[in-house]
Amino acid sequence: MTAGAQEVLAYSLVKGVGPRTVVQAVRDGSIAAEVRVPRVQAMMAQAAHILRQTREQGAQVRWVGGGGYPTALNQLHAPPPLLYLKGDASLLDGTLVGVVGSREATPYGIRMTRWLGRGLAGHGVTVVSGLARGVDGAAHQACLDAGGATVAVLATGVDQVYPRRHEKLQGRIAHQGLLVSEFPPGVTAEAHHFPRRNRILAALCAGIVVVEAAERSGALITARIAMELGRDVMAVPGPADARLSKGTNALIRDGAQLVMEPDWVAEVVGARAVGFTGSTRENPTFRDPDLNVLWGALEDGPAPVEGLVRRTALPPSRLLAALSTLEVEGWVERGRDSCIARSVSG
Repeated sequence: MTAGAQEVLAYSLVKGVGPRTVVQAVRDGSIAAEVRVPRVQAMMAQAAHILRQTREQGAQVRWVGGGGYPTALNQLHAPPPLLYLKGDASLLDGTLVGVVGSREATPYGIRMTRWLGRGLAGHGVTVVSGLARGVDGAAHQACLDAGGATVAVLATGVDQVYPRRHEKLQGRIAHQGLLVSEFPPGVTAEAHHFPRRNRILAALCAGIVVVEAAERSGALITARIAMELGRDVMAVPGPADARLSKGTNALIRDGAQLVMEPDWVAEVVGARAVGFTGSTRENPTFRDPDLNVLWGALEDGPAPVEGLVRRTALPPSRLLAALSTLEVEGWVERGRDSCIARSVSG
């Protein structure tokens, strides 16, 4: 049996079944047996309702293994089983560049973001961001104002508005660009949704540009995931003594490319196709050495964060950053006792 949207959605709705489990079942064909299990059958009516609601709202669904599912997402360790799209889905076939940064962006950060958004739009590059306040909103707005195309990856269903101040902007993107989410209609924003959103954003794009980011921020997690996926990671430099430039300047120090002008960003990604491919790795080797150290430390079994600090000898800030990246990508998981372990299921 070839899994359709309803089967994939019904399986993903089962409590305790995560993205990796669903995707693996689709890929190895075992979903044919799974959908006959009573607990999955119990979700079929709910799945049909969600899909009907999605269509009624003018949105569409793509699912792993089905036509139109972005191949770029297959490189993720835990790809989203389904995507909900509202707007021009063909934008996913173009050259996409993520522009991300602080929600508390300074006037300098907003100015640089608008400069990038307008410049990239002029080169036919689709600007991707997360519709948050600050850098994200400015990137979407500047791109649209310049007549370009933009994609917003959401941490809610495509029918929900978050933040509320972006209601008009979100509506404009739905009509002139594309809204993307792995969450069904009706799902509101929760804290753990944002890292999941960031991994999709990173995977969809040929490159990521970070504009203003503190030392620990969602934008830096997005950049780290992008690096692991082999994407071009770029950063706009800022004053050395500015709090919101510490993250971007550190990225440049650690190998991210320094952004001097939008034309250069377009040139870096212009030859790249969006259709990246990849597969789950049993014995991963990460680009970031901290990730390799943490992964190796977990070979000895689960441990709390304090124990991993001792095992790895990493500074706590670097350990937590590496842990965030591996959690978002689905490589590790937290047990009920708050111990960290290598992930063994979806």
